[in-house]
Amino acid sequence: MTADYFGENNNASNYGLVYSSKLISGLVGSGMGAVVVGAWDYHGAFVLAGSIGLASAVLALFLKAPGRPTARGIVPNPHPLGEEMAS
Repeated sequence: MTADYFGENNNASNYGLVYSSKLISGLVGSGMGAVVVGAWDYHGAFVLAGSIGLASAVLALFLKAPGRPTARGIVPNPHPLGEEMAS
């Protein structure tokens, strides 16, 4: 997906950044998970995780590849090439 959003030229550097952040978030996230479970028990931890997941899903709806036109900016062809004109 990084190649689709940022192009093939930046693919290797983006993958390095993504997997480095994945390592750091795995280490920090496991510690934070233990803190949340200790403070709010499992019910509070699952409610917090579900809320973060839903907020991430809403934010993902606003993702747009940089440099590409939005779907609203693309005008359809009013006279598409039909079968009778194709030959």
